[in-house]
Amino acid sequence: MIKGTLIADTQNNIAVIYNKRTRINRDTVDFIQEQFKRYKTINYNVSGFSIKKAHTVNTADYKAVLLLNTDVKNGIDKSIADYISSCNDKPKLILITLLKDNKELMIKTFKPSPATLGIDAVTGPSVWKDRGLSAYFGGKNPEEYDIHIEWLKHVLVLLSEMDG
Repeated sequence: MIKGTLIADTQNNIAVIYNKRTRINRDTVDFIQEQFKRYKTINYNVSGFSIKKAHTVNTADYKAVLLLNTDVKNGIDKSIADYISSCNDKPKLILITLLKDNKELMIKTFKPSPATLGIDAVTGPSVWKDRGLSAYFGGKNPEEYDIHIEWLKHVLVLLSEMDG
């Protein structure tokens, strides 16, 4: 499990389940945690879980479960697809697919459909680049960094829609 403490108010708890223990998944969970801390109006507590520990995630304890679907050029990783199929609380699931070897810096959002196994989904590239030193001193973020901010904004919209 990647850091995070379950708190009593389930509306603040977000689980992130990732398909493999890879650098991209560790970086993505860290990125989500870091960005949620930067937004002053968001008070989400993020906990990361390997797909091997997904059976320990009780969706009732979370506002949402984000599923990181990485290391794929298209489609859904079998272990993530199996989790989605076995879950009885699909409205709490959001699929985040970071496409392998995708150089296109664009984001797509999908409403529940057979292609997304009946859950909301966001796709983007898996190209990672840190903000860079100049961005910390008022310069511009690299485009590869900003694209991750964009897909996270799409996830935040989906999370807000869960509130009704």
